[in-house]
Amino acid sequence: INAEWPLWPGYIQAVDSDGHNFTVSLGNVFRVSVSKDGGQHKVRAWADVIDRQSGVYLARIRLFEEVGDLTVDVKLKTGAHVRGSPFKIAGPLFHEGCACSEPDTADWVETMQCKSNYSQIDQDIDQFRDISVVDLATQAHKKFDSHYHLGHYVILDNRAYSKMIGEHTGLNRKFDDMLLSLLAKVNLPEMVPSRRAK
Repeated sequence: INAEWPLWPGYIQAVDSDGHNFTVSLGNVFRVSVSKDGGQHKVRAWADVIDRQSGVYLARIRLFEEVGDLTVDVKLKTGAHVRGSPFKIAGPLFHEGCACSEPDTADWVETMQCKSNYSQIDQDIDQFRDISVVDLATQAHKKFDSHYHLGHYVILDNRAYSKMIGEHTGLNRKFDDMLLSLLAKVNLPEMVPSRRAK
């Protein structure tokens, strides 16, 4: 099993010749490129480096094809490799559009090193457990006419189904993108909410 996210992040800490960390920006000094087959072939990918203005840089890579192992070159703009470069990332590595979900949810959760309990999320959701979505929709329509947004989602056979209510139905796009990305990576259990949360 291998689990990949759409963007691979890597941090670069700029240091001086004595190994002391820089704490200010050095400007646009790093270049990141990727290849496959031990550096022999190009990869369809997007890569960039973000200057965090603190001597730390964020390297991001988005793949557009599935690859076995990935070679990441991090160089100074002079062409010299930074220490440890090139870096090897073991595959297989999948692109965001890959429909290659892991059928065993438990294996995926273990690979992603998910905690067994997220108490903060449970606390945040607790206040909504006794809310009737049907009653909420009725009250929202009375109070705001059509100027509200409610989304109802069902996951069945690892597919997402949704119904949006209200005028501002575009607000669900970020959640849809996240949900579809997750469904491409792991088979989720069926989630069919009742009319009243229990």
